[in-house]
Amino acid sequence: EDFLPPGILIHLIISLTTKLDLDEISKEQAMHKGTFSHDPFQL
Repeated sequence: EDFLPPGILIHLIISLTTKLDLDEISKEQAMHKGTFSHDPFQL
């Protein structure tokens, strides 16, 4: 079986969480700017 080295795994996890954090931050910034009145993600 192929196992990813722990370093790769940690890097992937950090990349994913960082992306999520950035998404959350940009959402909060958008809310503060009041741009959520035309939120394309709200159905």
